[in-house]
Amino acid sequence: MKRNRFFVLLVFVFLFPILKAQGKEGIYFEGKDLPLEYGKIKCLVLCLGNNGELAKIAKVIVDGLAFTDQFETELNTTKKMFSRRENLRLFRQGYSYCIFLKKLRLKKGKIKFQVIIKDTSSNETEYSGKFEDETKNYILVGNRVCSNLSKDLIGKEGIFLNKLAFCQQLSSWNKIITLSDYSCKYQKTLTSRNKVNSVPCWHSTLPILFYTCVSKISNKLMALDLRRNKQKVICSFRGINSQPSVSQDGKKVALCIGITGNSEIYLYDQMEAKKRKKRVFRQITKNGGNNVSPCFLSNGDIILCSDFELNSPHIYYFDMKKKSLRRITKGNYNAGPSYCKINNSIVFSKVVDHVFQLFTINLDSISKSISEKQLTFGSGDKHDPNWSECGDYIYFAYRCPNDKGKNYYQIAVLNIASKNTRVLTFDDKPKSFPVLKRLKT
Repeated sequence: MKRNRFFVLLVFVFLFPILKAQGKEGIYFEGKDLPLEYGKIKCLVLCLGNNGELAKIAKVIVDGLAFTDQFETELNTTKKMFSRRENLRLFRQGYSYCIFLKKLRLKKGKIKFQVIIKDTSSNETEYSGKFEDETKNYILVGNRVCSNLSKDLIGKEGIFLNKLAFCQQLSSWNKIITLSDYSCKYQKTLTSRNKVNSVPCWHSTLPILFYTCVSKISNKLMALDLRRNKQKVICSFRGINSQPSVSQDGKKVALCIGITGNSEIYLYDQMEAKKRKKRVFRQITKNGGNNVSPCFLSNGDIILCSDFELNSPHIYYFDMKKKSLRRITKGNYNAGPSYCKINNSIVFSKVVDHVFQLFTINLDSISKSISEKQLTFGSGDKHDPNWSECGDYIYFAYRCPNDKGKNYYQIAVLNIASKNTRVLTFDDKPKSFPVLKRLKT
């Protein structure tokens, strides 16, 4: 009996690498389209030696891979790389990969280390890469490693290198714009603390962050260039100046301006500005309602929110060629649309049984029929959704208890595939308008 078991194990060990190589063109072993019912990929992350800097980076990697809901991760230390026999023992325990972090040297304030992935079933090296960065930036270094590992293991770079901007309210006349990594672990303040800075929006092609700055004497739409750390005023008309959405080619901008008392959608065209040698904002909605949250679509049309028709906010589709406005939502209250190019869909907040939930509409068949799909359920209002460019995550402001049990709006993220929601912040500063962007610096 023992001999038969040994023979079966021997055959499996030799056949598994072949099956895996064949599977790289399919969906299971490579994992690019791995259904969640197949289970998570179990990984053991190990630091070679007792090294404090490396341990901090390893913790970021463990948390990052777990964030995707496709990996089950565990952190440990070891004195040396595992042998074939040790890896095979881990394989029997359900571990698919061992990820080793090996420190090479520390010089002039920089840490240099190597990351090696071993397939436990075959003891083959799946990945080997060297990384070098400042030791004080453990989170950003770990995120960079996660991006590389995710691309190698499941075929997706993920959102590890994305930047998240959001608004934090410190007092009634004190709101700041915060920039963080995708998980809100690394944060820094971008704006001054003596004004109301809100509604951050990313440029579609450049590392530029727009936001509205309100003081007791002015209301300005600002643009902060993160490459040069310089900012400038885009417009400062009477009333609201807010929520710019830049077209996919970066040549047009739709934004909210309140010159007429209410908020209308205006269009800035770069080509028209060059011809006339000045900035021109052309009004495209004229309905007397409050028109906000414009979103440029990949086809050049615009999604927006307006209350002109039913005295409550609804999502509308604006056809740029026909100059026509069509309501695409039902119910009492629909607001805060965000567009994702990769799946040609929008996400928005909708009231269901007195609670704001997240819904989506796919725009592929918008000319024929409209079908809403509810994404979230349960208690706690969900506002200001923003879809990641990859289409895998939705960030939003979530009214939920903080670490002291009091309800505040926190930054949360919904994993579309697993349907899991993670709350990323836990303090007593209300937060709003999270926007995610993979920056090309």
